[in-house]
Amino acid sequence: MRTCAILLLFALGCDAGEIDDPEASTAQTGGSKADSPVIPAAAVTQTAPPALVGNWNLVAHYDLYDPITDLAAPMKALGKLGADPASLMFGPTSFSSLQKTFPTLVDQIESSMRNFLAGSKLPKDAQALITATQQALMDARVEHQLQVTLDGTTLKVQNAMSALDVGTHSYPIALSSSATATQTGSSVALSGEAFSAQVGLAGLLMRSLGDLQSDTLQGRTLAELVTARDYCSGVETPVYAAVKDLCVPVVFAPAGTKVCVSSMLDSATIGSFCRSGLLAAAQAVDTEIAALAKLDGKGMVELSAGTCDEVETGAAETLAHGAWTFAIPWSKSTIKAAGTFEGTRQN
Repeated sequence: MRTCAILLLFALGCDAGEIDDPEASTAQTGGSKADSPVIPAAAVTQTAPPALVGNWNLVAHYDLYDPITDLAAPMKALGKLGADPASLMFGPTSFSSLQKTFPTLVDQIESSMRNFLAGSKLPKDAQALITATQQALMDARVEHQLQVTLDGTTLKVQNAMSALDVGTHSYPIALSSSATATQTGSSVALSGEAFSAQVGLAGLLMRSLGDLQSDTLQGRTLAELVTARDYCSGVETPVYAAVKDLCVPVVFAPAGTKVCVSSMLDSATIGSFCRSGLLAAAQAVDTEIAALAKLDGKGMVELSAGTCDEVETGAAETLAHGAWTFAIPWSKSTIKAAGTFEGTRQN
């Protein structure tokens, strides 16, 4: 067949060398089609987003007891009511007529009543309210929801503040702010931020004091507690026994003239004074605590720049070792409290 083709080409005047012989061509090049070099496609490199990107639930903890200086006076009065109620009961108007004429007598009654009340349940009950207030405000908590996104090379943070928790009570709030963040390895830095609306956190915190008092005192005020528990029960006998035979000189009377307690007071009078004096002292403390509820401080809540660590433990991701400072509008000023926080990833 090939011979016929050559003869035909000669007849047509063609050169047999012009024949395109695939096998010959392959032999000349010393290779095959399968051996032709293949140029690989360019590799595509993808950079993973920072681990912080996503949604986080965050809880911040603050010690607000000391920064809220308005608490100092009511807590001091409450402490005095528990530790030394007689000092509050024997004020300038208590037994005023006797105090002017028989100061030594009044001092003796006060001392005897102090000893009696020290053995009652009043010190324990007053301290329970102080302790409940301290513990709750020393670990006041604020709940946040963080949404972290990547915009180009910038980490953007939407921070929603949803609740203030004091003790077992939670008070809803609705605030939001925007911030930025940087992440280097596991270390995260957050920019400072101001929240978008004014809120009266001072009012909420003071409302929490009323709720704490209600919890601790079983829904009563201090005055109601004093009446219900009658800390003066039984005071008549020991106090009257301690002072009934006390006799003191009469001022502006002939020398040697004395008057004795038994001629002026009876045991019932001692009991009545104890109850009325203790009630008045408790009402005074209630008034100071109630005044706190009127405090307000609407303004912009702020958070300072903060830091934390993004930690991966197995399948769980958390934010740990967080720290920033919380600024709360308060009456005519601002209180600042250092805080710590931790968070858990939601998705």
